[in-house]
Amino acid sequence: MDAERGARFHGGCELIEGRLPAGAVIDYPQPPVRGMEQHMWMLSGVLDFTVDGVEHRLHKGDMLRFHLYGATRFSCPGPHAAHYLIAICEP
Repeated sequence: MDAERGARFHGGCELIEGRLPAGAVIDYPQPPVRGMEQHMWMLSGVLDFTVDGVEHRLHKGDMLRFHLYGATRFSCPGPHAAHYLIAICEP
């Protein structure tokens, strides 16, 4: 992700701020830890986020909660950067 800042919390959770430039795509073939829980909150822009083969188009204010078991894809269709927060919790 273009810019990433984060904070780690007691109990195995981490909060990450991400920005993805317009036109950028990031693929993760597998999660670092299977079954980890994530909560994504869109702050601005549009993000096409694919998890377990299902694509979600997220806009400002949208939230998505999921557990990671397979591949994910972050894609920003533009015209502006996607700006979001992700809370990552260990299973």
